[in-house]
Order: sequence, then C-alpha cells, then structure tokens
Amino acid sequence: MIRIWHIAVFGAALAGGAMAFAPAQAFIQSNEGGLAFSHASGTIWDARLTRTHIGQFDAGDVGVKVSAADLLLGRVVANVELAGPDISGAARLQMGLDGERRLSASELDIRGLPVNDTLRLPGETRLRNIDIVLGSDACLSAQGVLESDTLTRSGELLGVSGPMMSGAAACHGRVGRLVLNGERDGESAQLFVDLSGSGAAQWSVSYATENPDVGARLAALGLQPKSTYGSFEKRGAARWLPF
Repeated sequence: MIRIWHIAVFGAALAGGAMAFAPAQAFIQSNEGGLAFSHASGTIWDARLTRTHIGQFDAGDVGVKVSAADLLLGRVVANVELAGPDISGAARLQMGLDGERRLSASELDIRGLPVNDTLRLPGETRLRNIDIVLGSDACLSAQGVLESDTLTRSGELLGVSGPMMSGAAACHGRVGRLVLNGERDGESAQLFVDLSGSGAAQWSVSYATENPDVGARLAALGLQPKSTYGSFEKRGAARWLPF
C-alpha cells in the first residue's frame, strides 16, 4: 500500500531533481545599481555570469556556486569567484530564513575608483579578511581591514598627491560599515560604504583641502561643497546582495 509519506518523498525528489537542472538564468537576475550581466549559463548550483558589472566595476566572467547542503539548513550560501579587470578575488554571500545576512571575503582587490560616469581615479583598494554579519534589525559583528593607494596615484587629476588610506570593517548601528581614512599635508579624505540587511548599500566620499585649486578640481569631478570651507562630498546608493 502506498502511504502518504511515500508520495511526499517522491514529490520532494521530483522537485529536487527539477531544481538541480534548472537554468541559472531563471533564478539570477540583474538589479539596478548592483549586479548586471549579459548572460547566465549553467544551473542554479553552478552558474557562470558573462560580461558582469558590479555597479561601475567590470567583474568580467563570474562563477557562482550555491551550496545544496546549506539549503537544508534554511539558508542560501553562494560562493562567488571574480577575475575581472576592475575587481578580483572570492566572496561568500549568505542569506538565512531568519533574516540573517553575511558577507565574507578573505581577499578582494578593486582597481580604480569611479567618480562619475566617464572618469575614474587610478589605484587599487584591497579588502582582507572581511566578515560582516547582519541581523534583521542590527549589525551583529564586523571585522576586516582595508587599504587604498588611489589618492596617492591621482595627483594629475587632483592637482596634489593625496594620502594613503586605510581602515576597517565595523558595526555602525544597524549597518556594517567599511571605512577608509587618510591624511597628508593638509589633505584629508574618508570613504565609507554602509551595508544593510536588506541588501542595500549607501556610500560616501569626502575630501578636505586647504588648497583652493584642489577644491576647484574636486567640484569639477562632481563632489559637492559642504558647509565647512574646503570640504567636499559625494554620496550614492547601490546593492551588495544580488538576491
């Protein structure tokens, strides 16, 4: 006699088999201000995204592997491999049914810093041992270090060699904050990115200078003057979680 649990197990097996061969294109979607790609190939467990951009960064072809075992524990875990001209390294994204979100990366390298649609500053920003855990309404933990030589290599555009920048990841209220600071010869700069549990990100770049010529160049690059003399800022929004 066929029992009801036989039917349930058979149905679950059919559903699991269908998902195993489901095309990645049906599940991985581009989103405004975050992930964009021309084509997704493979399955939801092992996908490849071609001609990928993350915001304004060219990530090239990206590999995404989803852990089937973690799905049984009520969470989606995606291991992402990047080897593009603007961003390279590996990252792990995690989303749980309990609302917990997690971003971890042992090593990510970002080349260049876009300041508008057509211009970017040279240099490299390095993220090491990043691990940020976000709850539904609070940042639970954050660690990792950051370093950037972008401003020191942007003398031709800024009119002065800016400072080296360094910083760390830390909880900042409800968000996980990645922050870089630097100061040199009267020039100071700060860049931060706030990651929220919803998958949204807010970023800000600020620069303070005693040189009016440098201030004029910053304004030409699109940074807005602040109330404090010689201080400029630019803000924006993006997405860090593609699902």
